[in-house]
Amino acid sequence: MNTPASIAHYQLLELIGQDGPVETWRARDARLQRTVAIQVLRRGPNTTQEAIDRFRRQAHVASLVTHPHICAVHNWGEDDGQPYVVRELLSGERLDQLLARGALAPDRVLELAIQLTGALCAVHRRGLVHGQLRPSHIRVTADGHVKVLGLGTAVADPNAAAPDLGAFATTAVDIETAAPFSAPTEADPYLSPEQVAGHPPVAVSDVFATGVLLYEMATGTAPFSGATGAELSRAILSTPPVPVRRVNRRVPAALAELIERALAKDPHQRQGSAQELLDALRDARRGSGVRWRPGTWGWRHSAVVAGALAVVAAGGLLAWSAGWIPKGPARARNTVLLSDIVNGTADPDFQGTLRQAVGVYLGQSPYLDIVSEERMRAGLQLMGRTDEMALTHDAAAQLCQRLAVQAMLEGSVSAVGPNTVINLVATDCENGTTIAREQAEVQRKEDVLRLLGTLTASVRTALGEPRTSLTAHNVPIEDATTPSLEALKAYTEAAAQRAAGREMDGIRWLEKAIAADPGFALAYTTLSTAYGGLGETGRSEQYARLAYEKAARVSERERLFIAYQYHDRVTGDQLKTREVLEVWSRTYPRDYRAPNALAVLLNRLGDFQAAAVQAEEARRRNPAHAFPLSNLAHARRGQGRFAEARSVAEQAIAQQLETVPMRRLLYQVTLLLGDPATAQQQVAWASSRPRGFDIVGAQAQDAAFHGRLDEARDLFGRVLAAAEEQKFPQIASGYLAWSAVTEALLGDRTRALAQARDVARTATAPEPALRAALALALAGAPDEAAAVVEQLRKVRPEDTFLQVAYVPAARAATALARSHPAEAVDTLRPAAPYQFGFIAALTPTYLEGAAYAQAGAHTEAARMFRLVVEHRGTDPFSPFLPMAQLGLARALAAAGDRNGSRRAYETLMGWWANADKSMALAPLVAAEYAALSTPTS
Repeated sequence: MNTPASIAHYQLLELIGQDGPVETWRARDARLQRTVAIQVLRRGPNTTQEAIDRFRRQAHVASLVTHPHICAVHNWGEDDGQPYVVRELLSGERLDQLLARGALAPDRVLELAIQLTGALCAVHRRGLVHGQLRPSHIRVTADGHVKVLGLGTAVADPNAAAPDLGAFATTAVDIETAAPFSAPTEADPYLSPEQVAGHPPVAVSDVFATGVLLYEMATGTAPFSGATGAELSRAILSTPPVPVRRVNRRVPAALAELIERALAKDPHQRQGSAQELLDALRDARRGSGVRWRPGTWGWRHSAVVAGALAVVAAGGLLAWSAGWIPKGPARARNTVLLSDIVNGTADPDFQGTLRQAVGVYLGQSPYLDIVSEERMRAGLQLMGRTDEMALTHDAAAQLCQRLAVQAMLEGSVSAVGPNTVINLVATDCENGTTIAREQAEVQRKEDVLRLLGTLTASVRTALGEPRTSLTAHNVPIEDATTPSLEALKAYTEAAAQRAAGREMDGIRWLEKAIAADPGFALAYTTLSTAYGGLGETGRSEQYARLAYEKAARVSERERLFIAYQYHDRVTGDQLKTREVLEVWSRTYPRDYRAPNALAVLLNRLGDFQAAAVQAEEARRRNPAHAFPLSNLAHARRGQGRFAEARSVAEQAIAQQLETVPMRRLLYQVTLLLGDPATAQQQVAWASSRPRGFDIVGAQAQDAAFHGRLDEARDLFGRVLAAAEEQKFPQIASGYLAWSAVTEALLGDRTRALAQARDVARTATAPEPALRAALALALAGAPDEAAAVVEQLRKVRPEDTFLQVAYVPAARAATALARSHPAEAVDTLRPAAPYQFGFIAALTPTYLEGAAYAQAGAHTEAARMFRLVVEHRGTDPFSPFLPMAQLGLARALAAAGDRNGSRRAYETLMGWWANADKSMALAPLVAAEYAALSTPTS
């Protein structure tokens, strides 16, 4: 019988092990949306009913004990006659793999032994004995957490009293029937002497097996051996092991003593129970020179102690322990890879959310450099791993070394009865040693986030963050994110959707996050970012304002981010925006977002050299992110360095760091460089992308620039339809306004008036409405243009771009339409510093040239028109470019420079070589050119 693709509501993803007819699969729980391990009994013609009954029995027994150091069984049953058992999916390595590398350090032995013995205590309390404890049944997970497997073959302890069911008192268990004893059939170095003699195991038999494991961990050798099974059995029964400290003198005497006692041949000479062994291990740890005390970090930082005590006061904290930290000051490790926080519970709200919360909390530290998601994905791809694969401890460790990261932080959350256990482990990536281990247990789900922040603060100190930094940047994790796990779950899903390029799906999840917690500032600011990236500036402004209103308790880093967005998108004051970004960049010298945003701002302002510097800095800080490369390519285009812009864009695409704006830029610069085939490849790429209509918009500009107005109209129509269909009304308004400007300059003024009036009437943001006012004035309707400007000029009085670009341009065009050239020149003065930026986009420069031409100042007109043409990189196919070229030709002719004028006309006629026959300007240009006399030499 073939294994099906799914069992019940579990989708089988990958075969990860097989033991005879039992297959172990990595699977996806469709109901709880988590990854699990599922064991399936592969039934064939020779499968006996006894084997099926044994499989069921083992699944049932394994489900009887719940403990953080025992592999959790989530479910078991049958589906269409196929028996299965579902357990937590474990990462890390088996203990035998760990032992193959030799003896462990004493503190590591104690660390693992305490966890292992704690698990055995839980087994024994249930009236069970493991009976087959061996290294292959012990897994050390990605976060250093011991997990005991093989419990399905546990047997009843004949000496045990009635089992302590505790929280499971309502569960009916027939242990004698569930786990019958059968004598071993072959020698095993982990069997106790009584088992070798044929007696059933008891609790102290597990103590002996633990002693064997501790001996191997401490010395790197087995306490008993033999060339044959008989020799091995005799050694276990009668040969004392070589004393521990004779094999390894580094083992503390207390640890060596308890190991040798656990290996006593007489069961009565061993520790009397797993609990007694556990107590002895804890005593040995206290005297081993390893510091293990509550709140290692909290003793030195009262703010965190107070936070922990607050949880105690709330009745939520059951147990609190901080892992071992070596003596002496912490060695500085400030580059950190945040790996998974594994959800070992049945609660889907913990899936991915705790990692997200820890990431935000760590992000407030200016000391730490958290490896970006983009850099992690790029590294994993080079390792041949996909996003669907679980990030195991080994994979994370390899990734750390590949990326030359200093430390790795991972963790887990697991259920112990009604309680939740949280573990965090920081590991040195260079040598694999543990930097810090933090653990806590809470009763209430609502306290998990708060306590997680306390544990993470302790890790920050262990990583070497100075006290002053920690004190100054220690906003509680529930304030830095949200106290609502439901909201955090939605935010985590939004981040995953956006990372996969599904921006609209991400927006929907962000809206769910806000619905769950209306005070979730980080969700508002992320929505502002998402809508801003889509060009929906109105909605971006709305969410930036809401984020600013709710930012009282966020971390310093997020406060700076929110302040940046507020000034950039709400007040529009770009000087304040730049100040915030510069403070952000200095305060968090490893965060790429501030220099990246500065590059965007400087490109808009027209300071392309400075923009390139900031883009390079952002790229240095986060080389695996697409945005810095996109901004660098645009800066190079703005400088007129088209070949370099192309090179940057192609480099980014080769690294799979592309964006739609980068593809749009590549379309433009390859046309400028005479490579239409590559330009067409960008069009083909865009055809299957949701925002691909932006490249269709670039095609429309190109067509209009070359006088192919019918083609441009068709392309603009396609862009408008796509933007409206995808619910981007503001983008649609922007394109329609730009179409109106194009028609007013190059084509049909009647059409321009209709389009501009439509935008002025329906636009939801001032930018497209003011561009519509510009089109109205250019098309000969100055009174209508003036009315729109008057309505909007006071909307955002501090908005730099509105007040120095959009409003002056519309007012200057209105003055020209009324034949007031001096007024137009005066109106345009505030725009002069920014005239070549991406916002002003050559408009003020062209209008100033037109004003001088109207006033008869032909030399000044020629100078301004020449500046437009020389700065083509600002907007390579702007309709102002051919009009400036025409203005240059006319101004030169009027100034007496006929040779220069003819050359200017020839350049324009080359651009319009394939212009529509219906284009009125083309024959007019030809006639003006012909009217010029032959130039003199």
